[in-house]
Amino acid sequence: ARAEGPPRAGAAAPRADSPSASTAAGALSVRDLEPAEAAGIVVLAGGELEFRHPLMRSAVYHGAAPAERRAAHAALAAASEGAERAWQLAACAVAPDEEVAAALEAAALEARGRGAHATAARDLQRAAQLTPEAGPRARRLLAAAGDAVRSGEAEQAAVLLDDAHSDDPLLVADIERLRGHVEMRRGSPVEAGERLVAEADRVRGRDPRRAAAMFLEASVAHLMTGDPAGLVAAAEKARALSAGTEPAVELLATAVIGQAQIALGEIEPGIAELRACEPYLMEADPLGMVEIVGMAGHAWIWVEDWDRATKTLDRVLRAARDASAVSALIHPLAAKAHLDLRRGRWASALASASEAVELAEDAGQRALLPHALAALALVEAGLGHEADCRAHVEQARSDDPYLSAALGQLELALGRIPEAIDVLETGERQLRRRGLSSIVVQLRPDLIEAYVRAGRREEAEAQLALLEADSAEGRAARRAAAAEAASNVRALRADSLAALPVIGVGPRWVRAAAERCKGLLAPDEDFRTVFEGALKLHADLPMPFETARTQLALGERLRRAKQRAEAREPLTQALDEFERLGAKPWAERARTELRATGGSAGGRRAPAAADQLTPHELQIAVLVAQGMTNREAAAALFLSPKTIEYHLGQIYRKLDVRGRAQLARLMAMELPEGERDPAVLADALS
Repeated sequence: ARAEGPPRAGAAAPRADSPSASTAAGALSVRDLEPAEAAGIVVLAGGELEFRHPLMRSAVYHGAAPAERRAAHAALAAASEGAERAWQLAACAVAPDEEVAAALEAAALEARGRGAHATAARDLQRAAQLTPEAGPRARRLLAAAGDAVRSGEAEQAAVLLDDAHSDDPLLVADIERLRGHVEMRRGSPVEAGERLVAEADRVRGRDPRRAAAMFLEASVAHLMTGDPAGLVAAAEKARALSAGTEPAVELLATAVIGQAQIALGEIEPGIAELRACEPYLMEADPLGMVEIVGMAGHAWIWVEDWDRATKTLDRVLRAARDASAVSALIHPLAAKAHLDLRRGRWASALASASEAVELAEDAGQRALLPHALAALALVEAGLGHEADCRAHVEQARSDDPYLSAALGQLELALGRIPEAIDVLETGERQLRRRGLSSIVVQLRPDLIEAYVRAGRREEAEAQLALLEADSAEGRAARRAAAAEAASNVRALRADSLAALPVIGVGPRWVRAAAERCKGLLAPDEDFRTVFEGALKLHADLPMPFETARTQLALGERLRRAKQRAEAREPLTQALDEFERLGAKPWAERARTELRATGGSAGGRRAPAAADQLTPHELQIAVLVAQGMTNREAAAALFLSPKTIEYHLGQIYRKLDVRGRAQLARLMAMELPEGERDPAVLADALS
């Protein structure tokens, strides 16, 4: 019975009917076990041995002398194979043993292959403890830390790296690179970036490829601190050092540079860079470059290439869920929330953003938490979840302009114009300090509207000029100037710039939003024509919230021009879209305007799913509505099928639906009109 000791450090003793235990126990005679059976400690049935209660199993094991436990583990090792044998050998080892350490390392590789990174980290840590030589011990600790990172255990990874010591300068460089990676995500991106650059400079003469990889990692630190110039500088060093020798690093550095160029308003060269490395991004393991792939997806959002954004982000999210790589989900989930927010899928946006925040908090990823909180606050601002939005902006404690955009839009929607101007001006300064284009953070149109409503026309016109400068026409003007100063063009030669298309490439939102703002500023005799032009631009742009904002602005101006009958149609269209989205403060504003025209605002639509469900419930509802089984949803969210089943019951009750089919229909009705599944809607309406 004492052969029931734990196969792993810190784990509970296994059941006695496991194959190894039964085989080892088979060396005993039935007579040997009769006293334990008579005492009610064990049960013998069907040729198998089982303790009556797990606590008895544990008590017997821990009550044995150390020598007896080692003998039991040796017996189990003789009757086991694979990972079980390795752990039984490790449990009876009393000194470093390379053979046992190698067996544990093999078990770790097998666990990593099936996505069990936490198990791999534990196996490698124990292997390191049993490794006689310092070099191999440090290498195994480094590998253990890498698996700990993938499983979301940043604190454990930091401890493992602190124990990894080596005289090999290249192994030290690898340890320092991962240490920088970990510290960056634990909340010290500036210090981590400096560490990575210093280490890269130290080894670049000995191993340029390693140095390139560290410069690439340092570029991610600049991404987290919102320093696009520093990001480009680090990525350009990585690309130069890896050119022709390390294609993977060269392509990833190219992707980073392309993303930064787009963010800085250099749309055409940025798109060209991203497209050049797109095949690699879509074929290589995305878990080795999560933030870079996630930012590529985010850059495609900025230029409104929805298909590329969706494919890029879905690929990394799928890989992270399959590998149970918790920390790898955070950045792409937040980016997916931005995508769904812009495209009018607000229930999905809220689910993704809230999951990103939960995972960042659980995994101790303090540097990624503000990014996730900003995405969540933006969705909450649109929905009118005032208390949650304010709390999450406060929690982030960051100068991220996305946070200013969220709070500013909330204040604008609530009619708090001075407060909106104050926070949006802060966000606009944050944009200018970073040199970011208007396409990155969509706050300038809100600031312009707030200025107009406050009667500050000159300031509104100044912001409109900045917004228009980021349109295709504005970029064309800058390119003409750049061609005259070709020696100062950083990324492309002047002849390459001239060969790239301008009009029709990249974001259309800027033009549509700028036309809306012009409509706000236009004289009474011209505004209708200007707004109609804006709505034509919106017609080809699947961003329903933005379209509804323009319809609302047109309706408001028509009513104030005493054209009440004409105002009703755009106000009704805006109200319908705001209600579908669940944009409560905007819907209330449209409803008030519609009533002021003498028209009927109709009955209020049932609350959106985002207003009725908790974040956990919404995450589950979105996945189940997409066709996932309980088991698949449980695996995706790291929950048990029983937990999914419980929450589904709550979801059905709150939404007043009777099963998965009705849930799918309800969630489909909340999608933008052009994205609803006709078959689902036909069922819903039948």
